[in-house]
Amino acid sequence: SFSSKTSTSTFPATLTYTLDQDYTYVKFSIDDGNVGMVFECGIAQTITFANPGDQELPTGTVSLTATSDSGLTVSLASSTTTVCTVSGTTLTLKTEGTCTITASQAGSGDYLAADDVVRSFTVSKASRTITFANPGSKALSVGSFTASSSADSGLTVSLASSTGSVCSVTGFTVGLLATGTCTLIASQAGNSKYDAATNVERSFSITASSGGGGGGGGGAPPPAPAAPAPTATGTTTTAVLTWTPDSDREKYVSSGSGVEISAEALAPTGGKRAVDDGDAFTLVDGDDIELDIKGIADDSTLTVSFTFTDPDRPECAIKSQEIEVGSGTTLTESSISFDPADQCLGEWTMTLEGQTSSSTAFEFTTPIALAAKQLVTETLDAKGSYFFEGRSDAFHSESPAN
Repeated sequence: SFSSKTSTSTFPATLTYTLDQDYTYVKFSIDDGNVGMVFECGIAQTITFANPGDQELPTGTVSLTATSDSGLTVSLASSTTTVCTVSGTTLTLKTEGTCTITASQAGSGDYLAADDVVRSFTVSKASRTITFANPGSKALSVGSFTASSSADSGLTVSLASSTGSVCSVTGFTVGLLATGTCTLIASQAGNSKYDAATNVERSFSITASSGGGGGGGGGAPPPAPAAPAPTATGTTTTAVLTWTPDSDREKYVSSGSGVEISAEALAPTGGKRAVDDGDAFTLVDGDDIELDIKGIADDSTLTVSFTFTDPDRPECAIKSQEIEVGSGTTLTESSISFDPADQCLGEWTMTLEGQTSSSTAFEFTTPIALAAKQLVTETLDAKGSYFFEGRSDAFHSESPAN
């Protein structure tokens, strides 16, 4: 409640006001001429809004809960609408990134506006796995069979043969071409909601005989003892090609077995690292190695691995990285990050393994010298002016007598 002397010709004038119990005196000001007074009174309120935590895109929607101790309805809004949107209390996940939600309450006749509560969390693709059972040994006389593989994402799995002279794959039909070892690779490239699944590789033998019993009468004689697997038929030849620097010493180039390949080392700033006099890339931690490869098989998987010179340093191991190659036979500018542990300076070897369009396997190797860790610096503009703006409010928890 409020009462005052509202009209007077005598100055100074006295204004009298009374605040009800449990109200909070929030702001008081008076102008330079001492002829006006402004004050605001109301009950303070606080919003409770728990962070929903990191989310995966396949979840789709999430129910949010935000309340105020005033009992008034809290409004929710997204400030990152490309990543997530809000309608009422329903959060919709749209793409990868950081989602930021603001809870607000504007107040009422009795309650002051509450301080906004902001919550941020990560929205990411989901990781899934492939199930692919080994089909087991097959007789060449079977001709073909249907393999089975699935991903727990529900997305379609692709099947390919890495031993094209021994077995072929069309869809999920595996054709048996020759005796030897058939290796099948199940892959799933992911989509806008799921990361690519880790490839699953299965190998099995193709034998010259079914090995089954005869049945009765004039059946075939029992099979002879198994002979060692032939080496001239049904095997894959691996060509090991050594990389050489080009004339400008900015990249490695090589060709053979139907493959043309080049590799450049790029610094975080975008500049190129030169090949040193020891015919090795001299890199720093955080550099990218950019590959350009032609002549490989469609739907192939290339494996890039880094090996530290000292095998007794397990802390220097780097997990192999796989590159999926879709339709077409050219992989252009695929960047592979080189990021070893801090203490692993010294000599490294990079190995790239793959398969040509003629089903010939290839392996490239190149030396790397890790010269130093990457040092990142930032320079501030000394001419800039920076200001901080604040506000001072007075608070009173008791009701004055007058």
